[in-house]
Amino acid sequence: KWVFEEMAKIEEDFQIVLLGKVVDSGIIEFAKGKLGSKVKYFDGYISEEVFTEEMINSHAIIANLNLDSPYGIYKTSGVEFDGPVFGVPIIIENGLLSQNKNAMFLRFSDLSQFRARVEKIILSVNSGSYLEDYFEPAVEIALYYDKKKWEEKFLSEIGEFIHK
Repeated sequence: KWVFEEMAKIEEDFQIVLLGKVVDSGIIEFAKGKLGSKVKYFDGYISEEVFTEEMINSHAIIANLNLDSPYGIYKTSGVEFDGPVFGVPIIIENGLLSQNKNAMFLRFSDLSQFRARVEKIILSVNSGSYLEDYFEPAVEIALYYDKKKWEEKFLSEIGEFIHK
């Protein structure tokens, strides 16, 4: 819930999209109460195409991970893989997930630093500097992926969604 509380303090226009399944419907109601139309969510499973389109249009992934996972310390959420695949930085709390040499982690230690990271990304989108400030560095960090394969797949998918 703290994510929605902090996001509600941001004055700039933005949209937060919840792509994971939300088990507790109270979370959705809380988010809508704090953010209104700025929160977008899906009631159930989304197709790979919808997921891809949302990720291509994303400017950051907020990794709101639960340290008390019933699946143990080796269970991952997928954000550490989705960020590099789509060239999207991951906003994550200090101490969560080991550093991934292929992902751009923007770590924070407190709520004001979290909000500052989000605001800085929003401002870069609004000023037109997002590609240079975040996207290009995130892609550069994603060294795991073969550049030729990356360019062909990513540009093809972007082209499909742009020309819809």
